[in-house]
Amino acid sequence: MNNKEIKVLKLFNEKVDRLSSRSFLTKLDGSGVSFEAKKLNESEPELKVERKGPDEESIDAFVTTFRLFIQDNDRLSLQNVSKLYSNPSISKDLKDEYKRVRQKINNYLNSEISLFNFNGKKYTYREILEIYIYGGISHTNEAKTEQYKALMSHIIAKNFFDNEFVNVLANLYEALAYIKILNEKAINQLLGL
Repeated sequence: MNNKEIKVLKLFNEKVDRLSSRSFLTKLDGSGVSFEAKKLNESEPELKVERKGPDEESIDAFVTTFRLFIQDNDRLSLQNVSKLYSNPSISKDLKDEYKRVRQKINNYLNSEISLFNFNGKKYTYREILEIYIYGGISHTNEAKTEQYKALMSHIIAKNFFDNEFVNVLANLYEALAYIKILNEKAINQLLGL
């Protein structure tokens, strides 16, 4: 029984290592959105909006692996890995720490983006994550695709939400890197070390 759990935890850690080797993370330095407003004349203001940071290709490459951790039909999802932590060979402290980190992730994802609302709606970080992954990058969910198109139709919203999506991925990567450390401890406990 422990062998199966060890195999999954090791694979989880390998996939976190794969994420760490993606150019997405190196392009985070200086990431953000800048706005520049000029008044050409009384009736024609000009607004320049620019997002810096990971480009579309690096985001897509990162998300290809990242999706494994959030799709509950995958054995590497945070939810499915939590079931592995129920093994009696894993200490209560380690189980509690995994549970705490997972709860912290969920609390973060369920919180609203406070600085911006679009068409009268405030979005949560989870909604942005799902709209981008399942409506923009993967195009698998019709409703999310429509939401994605709506966000992309407005230059300011597009840049702002693109930046928020990048920040969500970066924050969740940090949590996954920490879980990798917990998994290493769990593997040692499952091996009886």
